[in-house]
Order: sequence, then structure tokens, then C-alpha cells
Amino acid sequence: MSAPGAPDVRARVIVAGLRRGASFLNAAAHSNAVRVVGAADTDATTRNAAAGQHGLSGDALHADVPAALKATPADILLVATPTRLHAEHVIAGLRAGLHVLCEKPLTTDRESALRIRAESQRAGRRVAVVQNMRAWPQFRKAREMILGGVIGRLSHVHILFRRWRPGQRLGHRHVELLNHGVHHMDLLRSLTGLAGAELLHATEWDPPWWQDAACGHCVSLAGRAPEGWTFAYDGSYAETGCLTGQSGHVHIVGERGALDAGGSADHEPSLRLTTNARARGSDLAEDIAIPPRDPRDIDREILDGFARACASGGPFETDLDDNLLTLGILFDAMDRLDAGR
Repeated sequence: MSAPGAPDVRARVIVAGLRRGASFLNAAAHSNAVRVVGAADTDATTRNAAAGQHGLSGDALHADVPAALKATPADILLVATPTRLHAEHVIAGLRAGLHVLCEKPLTTDRESALRIRAESQRAGRRVAVVQNMRAWPQFRKAREMILGGVIGRLSHVHILFRRWRPGQRLGHRHVELLNHGVHHMDLLRSLTGLAGAELLHATEWDPPWWQDAACGHCVSLAGRAPEGWTFAYDGSYAETGCLTGQSGHVHIVGERGALDAGGSADHEPSLRLTTNARARGSDLAEDIAIPPRDPRDIDREILDGFARACASGGPFETDLDDNLLTLGILFDAMDRLDAGR
């Protein structure tokens, strides 16, 4: 907070979409870098709840994003609306002269992503994407160990994700890939430094007894990095056993050993290092101590970090150019899936 009597120099934020956006309202309430000056949601009950919980006045609340942008001077638009509206709302924010922080996925097609990039360049405003699993402590530590050479040169990365979410509807196809898969592909890139990959295999299906078919509740991908190591992804919303946490189970194999990471941000994050000891007849396993983090702290870290990067012109970890690399893997997979290959 600014000192008493001093001008408030915190970045002014409009939050669009108050369901997922509610956590960012909480984050902003404890921030020294931002303050919420407006909010938008199509549901009046949700708007009123936000007003009551976060002290927003009635004239700061709006039923749609254009109204909020027109009525409220701001520096940043945070887009947490339904996925199908992301591109529209990101572009609206850029055209209004705001920097934009958008929930994942930024968009669901390549054309919209390129249009957002063009609008960002034209407006001279920044776009970044919320990829909060990167900040989960087990993955921060795993990245540090991988880049530090603890397991040596990479051989293979396998991400296994298993949840039960029947009939998941997000208003688009490739439902698992664009909801959780985008997190997992971004983790793959963050952990390994992967920029681009050759996709070798992509298949997608729904259980034959589900009425909501052809949405892609289950997906399997495989690919190869330019350095020669491979990766595989198996994600499913159709599991009743062997469930994983939201991050899935991430298995990273190198020449000297392997890392296994999983869990969630705040509940039992796990990281195990297994080092090769074949001369002794067995491998050596060690659980790495990982203190949990409150997800609200992670949301505040993301929001504050983006505001400071916009003010200083400095780097931001999941800026538009970086996120387009993650989306490139997904869009390549979607192209294959749509072509029936």
C-alpha cells in the first residue's frame, strides 16, 4: 500500500470474469503493486457478491467488458472470462490502450493468436498469460535441478493426467487439451527449456457410452525435441481410478537419473529424485522437501509481476511470445487431430 498522504501509484486493474477472477480480486486486495478499479461479469449475482466481498462500488461493476473499458480508466485488463471469449476481450483491452493479462488458454485457434500478436504490436501494449502451474514449488525446484544438470542430458519426459470430469463443456472441441493439456504442455516447456518440437503422434477420443462425444475428453500425444529427447502426454477426463493431481504426474528421465513431480500447489506437492546406481544393483531414491504455497500467493505473484514488468519494460516469464510457443505445440496437435491423422 502507498504511504498515507502519498499518491497511489499502484497499477489500476479491471477484472473481467468474476468466477476465476475472484481469486485475483483476493490477490489484489493484498498487493502493493495493483488495485482493482473495475470489474465485469454477465451475471448480476456474481457481480453483487464481488462487490460485497471486495468493497467495489456499484459504478465499478459492469455487465460486459466494453462497458467496463469505456467507463473506467485503467492500466491492465485481466481476462478471466470463458475461453471462447478470450480473443475478443484481449483485443478489446489492447484497443482501449491497456496491457492485458489473460487466463489460459489465450485462445483456441492459431488465427486468433496471430491477430492478438498483431494488435499487441500495433497498440504498443503487452499481453501475457496466466500459466500458474509454472510457479508451483515442486516445478520451480524441478526446473532448477534439470537446468543445473542434476539428472544430466534428457532422454524422455512423460506426463500422465487422470481425472473424472464427465461431460466437461467449455464451448470448444479438444476439451482436455485446451483446458488441462495447455497447462501440461507449458510445464513441459518450462521444465526443459523446450522452444519447439516435432509432433510424432496425436490421437483423441471420448468414451463410446458418453453422449457428449467428439469433444476430446481423452488425448495422447508424442513428440521429439530438436536435441533428440522425446516426450509423451496422456490426459483423460474419463478416469475413475489411478487419479492424479491437477498437474498430473510428470516423469523426467536423464542420463544420470530421473525426477518425478506431482501434487498441487498447496496440498502435498511432491518431488522425488532417483539417481542411477546400477553398479550397486539398485537406484537411489530421495524425496525432495517441498514446502507448500498458498495459491493466493501465486496469483498475487503473477499479477504483481506482470504489473511491474509493464511499468519497467522488463521481462515477464509467460509473456505473449513465450506463450505462443506453448500454443504452437497445441495447435500442431489440433491440426493433426482435425485432419484425422
